[in-house]
Amino acid sequence: NPGPGGWGVLVHFEDGTTQELGGGVGHTTTNQMEMQAALSALEFLAAHSPNQRVTLYTARASPTGFTAFGMA
Repeated sequence: NPGPGGWGVLVHFEDGTTQELGGGVGHTTTNQMEMQAALSALEFLAAHSPNQRVTLYTARASPTGFTAFGMA
């Protein structure tokens, strides 16, 4: 670390459908990939489900110290 890295997100909607998101970078860190996953999920939801309540879960505590949070 640093080195090649990837991130992935699984979005679950209330109607039971899911959406997978993901990507990778050739030279990065674990912390950067964790933050990229969170940002990508929130950007996706802002574009596709505005005004919906969101709960975000991460695999482990990020550099900012969150493991789960909600926002309206």
